[in-house]
Amino acid sequence: MIADFVDGRPEIVAKYLIRYNSESPATAEGRRAFANRRERLYNENVVRPYLEVHVSHMSQPIDLTLPDRDTWKEIKDDVTQFGQPYQEMAEELLLDYCRDGIVGVLVDQEESVPPTKAEAQAKKTRSYQVKYCGSEILNWEYFKSGPNKGKLSRLLLSNGIRVISEKEKKVLREYVSDGVGPVTWRDYFVETNAKIGKDATISGEAGPAGKLGDKVTEIPFALMGEGPSKSFILDSTYVNEAMMNRLSVRDNVNHYQGFKKSIVAGGDAKELEVMSESTITHMADRDVTVHSIDAGDPIALTEQIGEMRVYSRRVGMKEHNQMADDSKNIQSSESKEKDTKARRKLYDVTLNLLTNFQKKIYRFHAMFEGEPNAEIAVSIAREYGLDDKVQEASERQQVFSMAGQLGVPSVQKETLKTAVSRMRFVARDDGTTEDEVRQELYDNIDVAESGSRLASQVNINGRPNLGAELTQ
Repeated sequence: MIADFVDGRPEIVAKYLIRYNSESPATAEGRRAFANRRERLYNENVVRPYLEVHVSHMSQPIDLTLPDRDTWKEIKDDVTQFGQPYQEMAEELLLDYCRDGIVGVLVDQEESVPPTKAEAQAKKTRSYQVKYCGSEILNWEYFKSGPNKGKLSRLLLSNGIRVISEKEKKVLREYVSDGVGPVTWRDYFVETNAKIGKDATISGEAGPAGKLGDKVTEIPFALMGEGPSKSFILDSTYVNEAMMNRLSVRDNVNHYQGFKKSIVAGGDAKELEVMSESTITHMADRDVTVHSIDAGDPIALTEQIGEMRVYSRRVGMKEHNQMADDSKNIQSSESKEKDTKARRKLYDVTLNLLTNFQKKIYRFHAMFEGEPNAEIAVSIAREYGLDDKVQEASERQQVFSMAGQLGVPSVQKETLKTAVSRMRFVARDDGTTEDEVRQELYDNIDVAESGSRLASQVNINGRPNLGAELTQ
């Protein structure tokens, strides 16, 4: 459901349209009325924009340290063997986690691996990653005690569709580990529309089986998250479903109220004609009595839809402390700061999970490559861009001034360095790089004396102090 509303196309979300009592699938009239309403369906996507906002804030540069060997460089540059570098794959995993609340990566290798590492490198045979989204991860169990506690003991994944005896079947692959011997796997073929029963079982035909290599001592599957309850957009999805249905109701009212409808009693139905979008209903009994009930005013629906739009933004952007957008009161800086602090904490927790997730993935690579003790380090930047630039600049200026009044030049210098670190510079013609230009400025700040021309001409924002220059 979450993935459907992230997509948002009417043909995808139409299955969440609620039928009226008059649209019963048991009657031809009901089916026709519902089909007409589905054709006019409009969905205002209030899920995907907020998902993209959160993912864009957290898509930070990743510093991945791996052993300095050709095989590891190949893995880093192309983790899937389909040309996807590690940074791009990590961002894709982050998006899936924020959407579904769960994502997994299976580290695997070709079944036929040369006996020596040299031959494997020559044939480009190495480990690679396969991503599984939430709907493809069907079940998993962990060892609850012993030396393998916390590792996967069983795993069931959906592995796509295969044609068996000219009929499409869904392939489920089950991995099993006893913690001692090799990891085994077996495929099962089930109907494409098969459902998991209330007893958590599913019927299928057993297919091929095998085992992973001797170097693989555990199921090489890394899992991030627990399920939809951790999704960033679960609440937004429910709002979108309700809002789409309200929009459809309002559209139906406007559609039918906008056209004239006539009722004729008696006469010959063949003599009646439909003119433009107006409709005529014929009743054979000329003595029939017709009563009418006016339709509800769609203004109330419009107001409710407006409230939903406001609420969808608040839950989508995690603005739980701020007032509704339609309030005439001014938002307090304290409420904004609380929401920003909460979002920053949420992002930090998420990137901590992603960091550990990445470490586990590359530890599985090391297991396949026969280097279980390889040094692997993962670090993710945390510059989310959530700070109020005006307020931040004001606070830096205040700190700089107070440090000058108290005679603490070291604080002024460090504050200046922080400002310089945020600035962009142009490389020089003599080959000096941007980083070298920045380091030169750091050095100038370190050697500058309080009250010197250099110190007086550079303010908190790193620009010349024109006032001080003009008075000299």
